Amino acid sequence: MIPACGDLGNLAVLVTVVLGSSVYIQGVFVRRHENGMVTVRIGDRLFTGRPANTEIAA
Repeated sequence: MIPACGDLGNLAVLVTVVLGSSVYIQGVFVRRHENGMVTVRIGDRLFTGRPANTEIAA
């Protein structure tokens, strides 16, 4: 069954975050922090980093 528009039920959203300068982690979205960082879950572990799709200002 396809969920109605706006009703995602228990679907998990995968997000990629960057830890340090070259470590990328993809996990289930947990929350977005006020400072722009994102927390993802992989199994029972939580990781917080910068969203991978953001550009770095020069």
